[in-house]
Amino acid sequence: MTVALVGLGSNAGERQELLQKALAVLAREVCLECCSPLYQTQPWGLPAEVPWFLNAVVRVRTPYSAEELWALCTQLESFFGRRRSGVPDPVRPLDLDVLLYGELIVRAEHLCIPHPRLHQRRFVLQPAADIAPEMRHPLLGKTLAELLQECADPAWVRLYAQPPGECLHALP
Repeated sequence: MTVALVGLGSNAGERQELLQKALAVLAREVCLECCSPLYQTQPWGLPAEVPWFLNAVVRVRTPYSAEELWALCTQLESFFGRRRSGVPDPVRPLDLDVLLYGELIVRAEHLCIPHPRLHQRRFVLQPAADIAPEMRHPLLGKTLAELLQECADPAWVRLYAQPPGECLHALP
């Protein structure tokens, strides 16, 4: 089984409830080892009128390949109402990204691991460093804690809530 980090976000509807429901479904497929607190975050690279996101990161242990984990994430996004039309939609009921998958490096048309902008985005580095500060970025060779310390992203990232209930129940 491989340890992976999955980023979760929502900026539509009942954001916290959507994230909790998505975690409950994810927990049926993979072992949730740890969940970060929820952060309210300024939309990255989107117009100012776009609703703010709630973001978290979970550390999972999975029997799935990186490709299978990514497919599971996209299925969950669709199930919870995300529609992909080829044009990025700034309002997302659920946004899931495979950020890291062990030390694997994947560069494919539809999947890049590590996530190509992981090291540039405070909204994902903060929760990732909360739960896996010593995990290394396989291309940059730095820990998530080091990448967070070096991150120049000025976007607001504010603590919103402790880990969602499903994460608390999933932990041993």
